[in-house]
Amino acid sequence: MPLKLPATALISDRYGLSDRPSAAIASCVLQDVGMIKEGDHSLVIDKNNVRREKNKIRDYLQKKSPNTKILEVYFDSRKNNTYFQKKIRNKMYRKLKKKKHISLVQEPGEQYIGHMTSKSENGSEIFKNITCYLENKNVDFKQLIAIGCDETATNTGWKIGVIHNIEVKLGHLCSGLYSWCILTNFLIDICFKI
Repeated sequence: MPLKLPATALISDRYGLSDRPSAAIASCVLQDVGMIKEGDHSLVIDKNNVRREKNKIRDYLQKKSPNTKILEVYFDSRKNNTYFQKKIRNKMYRKLKKKKHISLVQEPGEQYIGHMTSKSENGSEIFKNITCYLENKNVDFKQLIAIGCDETATNTGWKIGVIHNIEVKLGHLCSGLYSWCILTNFLIDICFKI
């Protein structure tokens, strides 16, 4: 019977660990507490176990409260190496490319909404990805009270920043009841705990 690893999957996602190191750490903990004995490898955790658990917990969190009214949206992004298949002549090759991964969290309740990848690091492209994702979730931007992000120029730039694009979409500056929040790294870590 395979082990259930929801906490391992959550923490692994929170700290950006890939599947292999997460599996190695979890297996070492089980060995340290005496659950894995020499010669008995039935409880050793494989990277595929961690990957499956991550997918299960992400699906669960997305389906947990689909009808909850989203009042505030916070987003953060991170560049990761991503493998993809490239066809050269008649042969497929595995290539490595840096992609920007964007995570979305809703308030109240610090609920994980989802994540997406962006084709470019441009604020306009990230804005398009976020709005498309939120529109698929039936979120109306005019109903949002606040949008939060970190203070990078991509997010806060006055010409093509994500916040500027949101202001253009709404037709007014974000002020008054509708506001945007620039978060420090400490607050982002608190807001994005999954």
